[in-house]
Amino acid sequence: MAIGIIACSVLKKEILKFLQGKKNIGEIVFLDAALHLEPDKHRLEVLDAIKSMQENILLIGYGKNCSYNLEDYVKERGSVPCAFPNADHCIAILLGQKRYEKEMRNAFFLTPGWIDNWNEIERKLQKLIGSNNVFESANRLIYVDTGVGNQKYVGFAEKFSQKHGLKLEIINGSLDVLGEAFTKLSQYD
Repeated sequence: MAIGIIACSVLKKEILKFLQGKKNIGEIVFLDAALHLEPDKHRLEVLDAIKSMQENILLIGYGKNCSYNLEDYVKERGSVPCAFPNADHCIAILLGQKRYEKEMRNAFFLTPGWIDNWNEIERKLQKLIGSNNVFESANRLIYVDTGVGNQKYVGFAEKFSQKHGLKLEIINGSLDVLGEAFTKLSQYD
């Protein structure tokens, strides 16, 4: 049985790294990271992707609370078994929920995927709320190193932190939460 994957493009590099050497992987769809800023459209695009896939089981590469409780929305309306990572948001997927909760106070996070998608996210943020408002409560920028980036990403984080007056911290993330979600799918074999 092939496993289909629908995920946020913010997690693309991490998911592709995680999948190396895995068997029975079917179609993989990465959706626009900026869809989070349009929750109704985001939920509908995830459901459309689910309907278009031929796989019998799916790994959904989003946090459970992306776009206002995406997990419950999909489970109520989806037609195939789906596993979500046990984390509220993409950063919690890469840090683990407890560590995310510990680090989130007064912090803004960047990952390689956030950096790759930043221009589109920033453009939509400016349209919605003005880009500077997102940093009002932050005094730290945390770059989550997941092992898929390079010095270019760290350089971006350094410039970003200086531009916005944030103290830069670099912490290691992991793919463990993705692994746990992938393991959940074994119950459907």
